[in-house]
Amino acid sequence: MQEHEIKDGFKLWLSEQEVTSLLDQAIHPKARIAFGLAARSGLRSHEITEVYPENIVDTDAGSMIRVEHGKGDKFRETPIPPELKTTIETAVEFREQGVNEPVILNTKGNSCSTRTLRNWLTETREKLADRGQDKYWNEMRLICMT
Repeated sequence: MQEHEIKDGFKLWLSEQEVTSLLDQAIHPKARIAFGLAARSGLRSHEITEVYPENIVDTDAGSMIRVEHGKGDKFRETPIPPELKTTIETAVEFREQGVNEPVILNTKGNSCSTRTLRNWLTETREKLADRGQDKYWNEMRLICMT
């Protein structure tokens, strides 16, 4: 943990074990995918809500997520682990909405907001804190989702 220079609170980097705990305890599969996009591919919350199946591409450098409008409205590509890519492809294939909607939809099947992502994170964080898995879960507000 490191004190944040601009905002109240701390910056927090999760260990591999903590990321695994977060993903394992996600409140539902959509949250697990969203947290994976943040923790494993480095996407920001607004980027997560804008990922469509067509944004996940195979390149000479491996599988990537193309972010059309990242921070500062800049284009970027970021790697996606093969298992996360497979999970997303499988989830999209078997959902009612098909491939023409964002990867992450809210529980009603509509586009997901950053507020929804933060709510999912809060619920998961509280679940982990209640289990006493780590002293930092009580302090954490956002994980790689700013």
